[in-house]
Amino acid sequence: MRSLWLRHRWWLRAPLHALLLLGVLFCANALPFLPGPGRAAAWVNGATDWFNGLWYDWNVALPGAAVACGAAMLGLLAGAFVPAWRRRGQPVALFGLVLSAGLLPASFASSGWRQERLEPWSRRYSIRRAQPLLDALAHYRRRRGSYPAKLADLVPGYLPALPTPGTLGAGPFRYGRQDSVFSLSWAYPKALASIGCRYEVSYVPGRGTYAGNWFYPAGAPGWLVEVQETGPLPLPAPD
Repeated sequence: MRSLWLRHRWWLRAPLHALLLLGVLFCANALPFLPGPGRAAAWVNGATDWFNGLWYDWNVALPGAAVACGAAMLGLLAGAFVPAWRRRGQPVALFGLVLSAGLLPASFASSGWRQERLEPWSRRYSIRRAQPLLDALAHYRRRRGSYPAKLADLVPGYLPALPTPGTLGAGPFRYGRQDSVFSLSWAYPKALASIGCRYEVSYVPGRGTYAGNWFYPAGAPGWLVEVQETGPLPLPAPD
């Protein structure tokens, strides 16, 4: 038995594979929020939705981890009585136990890091990239008396080209207007937070321009649940 463990090094491989899993979870969480071309958004969002749907849907992950841990424990127990299983199956069972035991802590750790550190940085990064666009909208309204019907109307008179949010998971800026109010938003995959997440910058007459997080339940798009305002941005008054 000792020669088997020394030869295959399962005692070393299992922790290394658990660390590899942790790295994969961190990368999958971080990828959509990292700087990169917006044209990659569709591919990144599709891959992230698939990955997170596989690993982060707690309705699947929790029972799956429980079954994996239970099967591994039974395998280790069987290895104490069945010589053939001890020789061939026990190392595999131990590897499965370590891997499944590391899945949930790694998931929680990577999700918490993304929500507390990466998402706020990514939001500030995209707001900085949107600043020329917001300035152009204010300039357009001062000259024309209203906001443009679409962002393309700003090119080339007010901007040489339309900026993008600048992250791998966000597509182009989405723009809407109604009378003297406009909104500029960019979205990320709903699987990233179990609910849809959309960042928005809006101008409200008498209140100024605000940036915030807008959350929508997965089953009810368009229903506003919560807004977290971060305060007015330093923009010229659109008078």
